[in-house]
Amino acid sequence: MGGLVAAVRSRRSLASAARESAKARQEIELLQGRLERLTCRASHDLRNPLTPIIVRGEMLRRLVRQHPEQLRQVEAILRAAARLSRLIEEMSATPRQALAP
Repeated sequence: MGGLVAAVRSRRSLASAARESAKARQEIELLQGRLERLTCRASHDLRNPLTPIIVRGEMLRRLVRQHPEQLRQVEAILRAAARLSRLIEEMSATPRQALAP
């Protein structure tokens, strides 16, 4: 009789563990979806003002080509914009990488 009781308890424990595991998986999927939406929105909101900075910086670079000090300043702006652009790309790729099997 003791073996039967132990088997029933073990089976209940397994069923309980399976339910908890399924619930945890659902919570993880929900959080991953939220993370992906957040990073997508953030990268979009950061990219919007960055694009005109880069475009205008490129225009300024052409205009000040003959003025070394001004050119140096414009180049610094463009390097900072390029660095920010890379960070945005990395940030938006992170959730996709985390979700990959």
